[in-house]
Amino acid sequence: MTLLEPDRAQGQLQRALALFRARADYRGAAVTLYIQAQNISGFGHLDESLQLFRQAQGSLARLGENAPVLWDFRLKYMIGGNLVILNRLDEAQQPLEQAIAEGLNDRNLPREELATTRSYHGLWLAGKGKFSEAEGEFQTALATASDDPEVVESVYTHMAMAAEYRQDFVAAAEFARKSCQTRRGENPQTVWTAIRGLAWARYRAEIGEVVPALAQVREDMPKVRRFWSDGSDYFCVPLMYAAHVFLKAGDFAQAERYAREALRAAQLDSPQNWPWLAETTELLGEALIGEHRNADGMRLLREAHSIYARCGPAWTAYSARLTARIGAGS
Repeated sequence: MTLLEPDRAQGQLQRALALFRARADYRGAAVTLYIQAQNISGFGHLDESLQLFRQAQGSLARLGENAPVLWDFRLKYMIGGNLVILNRLDEAQQPLEQAIAEGLNDRNLPREELATTRSYHGLWLAGKGKFSEAEGEFQTALATASDDPEVVESVYTHMAMAAEYRQDFVAAAEFARKSCQTRRGENPQTVWTAIRGLAWARYRAEIGEVVPALAQVREDMPKVRRFWSDGSDYFCVPLMYAAHVFLKAGDFAQAERYAREALRAAQLDSPQNWPWLAETTELLGEALIGEHRNADGMRLLREAHSIYARCGPAWTAYSARLTARIGAGS
């Protein structure tokens, strides 16, 4: 039900949660909150999903030493992973490292979930600018879960993101291709499959493959819109990918349209050090400059530059690139 009828599932889960709480069944309540968090993340509501994972952790804590080890481990890495995606890296470190330690010490914990944890940790390391260490974690994650396509797809997605941090778009495109093709082989009809296709399109456009990238955007963007709406904070990501492609294609009107929509989504409860807020602001600025609205465009580039400067070590290359861009455009 959480996959096929998510709206209906939320109502059923709320009723189950009320029942478990009335019975002081803290384990049942924690599992229900976990499923709710997973369900709502499917709509791209990352911050709300994080809050539900933390509520689940609080429910487990009431069991003390009787808390099930698996669910304690699972909640730690899901909280840590969400925090990494939200660029709250300092908060993410402890739960991820604790989950890795538990996974290494307890062979009964699922190996594929340990691999997912290590992949998130790799992305955390990349976010800190520790790219060599990140690569080691990604390779360990791939080796640990080589027979689990869903985990492998997730690792390739994180590797593409880390390559983007380094501005290595050739590597990013290759990892995104692997992620997309792995996802299509397993779940061809889901919104996440469409998003993986859009990510690949974004990187393809960056390395000159604009025509197939445009075709991919036209194929996958309508699929995303069927699932997600303006109320989703993560909705900015596929919109941002589309804006990148149209910008590279020189279609500045379409780039502006998607960048504006992406920026509205990015501004939903987003911290001022969220890279996607910086990136959508930059995209809108470049689209306006392409439409010869230079004053507004340069103002937005300067605003994006100030946000990138707060995003952490992984975004140094972005900040430096914009420094040069603003200097050239002044």
